[in-house]
Amino acid sequence: MTLLGRMYSPVDGSSIAVFRIGFGTVLLWEVWRYFHNQWIESYYTGKSLYFTYPYFSWVHPWPTLQLMEWHFLFLGLCSALVAIGLFYRIASVGLFFAFSYIFLLEQAHYLNHFYFVILVAFSMMFIPAHRTWSLDAYFWPHPRTKNIELWSIWLIRLQFGITYFYGGLAKFNIDWLRGYPLTDWIARDGYGRTTALFLSYSGILLDLLFVPLLLWRRTRWIGFFLAVAFNIVNSQLFHIGIFPWLMIVGTLSFFDADWPRKLVKRQSVLTKEVLQNMTTTQRIFAVFLSLFTAFQLLFPLRHILYPGVVHWTEEGHMFSWHMKLRSKSGHVEFVVKDPASDTTWLVAPREFLSSRQESKMSARPDMILFFAHWLHNYYFEREGITTEVYADSFASLNGRTMQRLVDPSVNLAAVEWSWRPSSWIIPLERRR
Repeated sequence: MTLLGRMYSPVDGSSIAVFRIGFGTVLLWEVWRYFHNQWIESYYTGKSLYFTYPYFSWVHPWPTLQLMEWHFLFLGLCSALVAIGLFYRIASVGLFFAFSYIFLLEQAHYLNHFYFVILVAFSMMFIPAHRTWSLDAYFWPHPRTKNIELWSIWLIRLQFGITYFYGGLAKFNIDWLRGYPLTDWIARDGYGRTTALFLSYSGILLDLLFVPLLLWRRTRWIGFFLAVAFNIVNSQLFHIGIFPWLMIVGTLSFFDADWPRKLVKRQSVLTKEVLQNMTTTQRIFAVFLSLFTAFQLLFPLRHILYPGVVHWTEEGHMFSWHMKLRSKSGHVEFVVKDPASDTTWLVAPREFLSSRQESKMSARPDMILFFAHWLHNYYFEREGITTEVYADSFASLNGRTMQRLVDPSVNLAAVEWSWRPSSWIIPLERRR
């Protein structure tokens, strides 16, 4: 049997069922956190602008707080339905689009684990995770209810494996190897540089070892316990919400497909099936899975194509699993010029932005460019003035002295966002 043919071989569905329950439950908890902490009102109402992503400027918050809350209630409902496996196919699609919409509204709220949730939710739309231990299977039993295909498990393992492994690769940078930014972060709790270096190198080692340990049966339990301990420590050190618990739930997928049945001492009900010939649909889906895998393997490495330090320029930083590798702050003012009258004036971002938006934007060139374009449009629509916009910006990376981030002589209103390297970003001076 070919490799692709083997990926369609049947396996017990109980492992994926446990993952489905855990995934839906964790996302339901996240929805509760948004209501409990009043983040919906804080993040998505009363803003002059939202820093949308390239190609998604058409995505806007619902016009009222009530509608935004209804959106989160819908997301919570989809999460709950996925967890219990009721109307799973519809609920998984709803979950993916509802969560993606929230993610795309604001770059200032970008989190690696939100991107991670989107990738997993996208995968779950195709995985028949409702064939076992679900209300769908109870109310509408199917002859193949207990079985799934092997690709389903490997698709989930891929998501978690890439996150662990690429997270380790990203730590091979000069600052992390010198113990930064951990040295500065844990100093607040009274820990010294030796502890920071130990944690830094332990993080590299564990991230790179998790996948090999979990894939080899003899070391799987070692890898699992290390992963659980690692994620619990992360949750305590960094307070990063649902991410550690998602990673723990996903790590369970590396065990045998029928491990939940063995745990409750029930025999696997796997139906013996042999794939004779792949159908056209299966072949097309195999190509899709291959392309999806290739994207996830290559896209996080795109920062290699850009000059300079990725944590400074931000070019290729997002969607690349560069997690907790930087401490970055900045300050920026904008100089707006009306060439027709040769007048200039200063604009402080706080006049238009929330404190979080201003904080994130001041250290990120792409968001500075976004805001410069917004100011250009703002004065044109409000006063009919065609302005030039310049940024007077300074930033600090991992404890370095503040230095200029953006060339103050460049009219950012005339610069279009591009995938190409940005010549208007001033290179980082590496000295600390």
